[in-house]
Amino acid sequence: MNATATIRDIIVDVRDQLSRANIDDTRLTAELLLSFALGCDRSDLLAKSRDPMDAPSRARLDAALARRLSHEPIEYITGWREFYSRRFICEPAALIPRPETEGFIDECKKRLPKDFAGPAIDLGTGAGALAITLALEFPRLCMIATDISASALGVARKNAQLHKVEKRVALACGDWLTAFAPRKQFGLIVANPPYVDSGYAPIMHPEVRDHEPHVALFGGHGGYDQIKRLLPQVAPRLAPGGIYIQEFAAGHADEVAAMAERAGLKVLEIVRDFAGIERTLVAGV
Repeated sequence: MNATATIRDIIVDVRDQLSRANIDDTRLTAELLLSFALGCDRSDLLAKSRDPMDAPSRARLDAALARRLSHEPIEYITGWREFYSRRFICEPAALIPRPETEGFIDECKKRLPKDFAGPAIDLGTGAGALAITLALEFPRLCMIATDISASALGVARKNAQLHKVEKRVALACGDWLTAFAPRKQFGLIVANPPYVDSGYAPIMHPEVRDHEPHVALFGGHGGYDQIKRLLPQVAPRLAPGGIYIQEFAAGHADEVAAMAERAGLKVLEIVRDFAGIERTLVAGV
């Protein structure tokens, strides 16, 4: 690309390179990479479309594009992902927040009063998007957010500070609910355990398999290992009238519901995600 190329020309060139690398959403990805390199919002690109690109911005673009062509997720390159209309910091230590997980927030808003104050706990918080969004949507709510990865909690801490809820979201490193006495104490428990069948690893998108933390992805053979460990810990700690919400893999609804019933929970609903896939367990005691 010559030195007089405009932003519009560069977007076309980047899209072509992404397409040759079999990367999806070439237009969106190209625009995100350009806006990242230029330090502007994506919505500003149209106004800049006839402008040339300065050398420092071009160097940032070339470095970012090389990373994306190696199938590194765009969220780790730009450093953010939107979740429930808010930006969250993304780093490789934590799983990238998924849009289907936004359904947790909708279920909580549907089932809990606006002045719900907890106590509540988010298990496997990762980057903290779920716990932090709940704290923002329920202004009186104080959350505990746990993860077995101290590095992931470091990302969650940054996000809590970014959204100014660090005083209402306590972070704790631990293995599910084992650090908490089996006392019916939580009015809300949310969990997003690793549920990908480990046998699927060879056929997964390299963006996920090669870059996101495996401890947050893979649930062993069949994908149920951590769910089997987690579910029996929930009922003894869920307060009467409390709600337990958990994500699971496509096609696992019947098995997860049966496991929940055996663990002493009452299945209230299996919720479908935006694609119509059964994705979320809602249960009580």
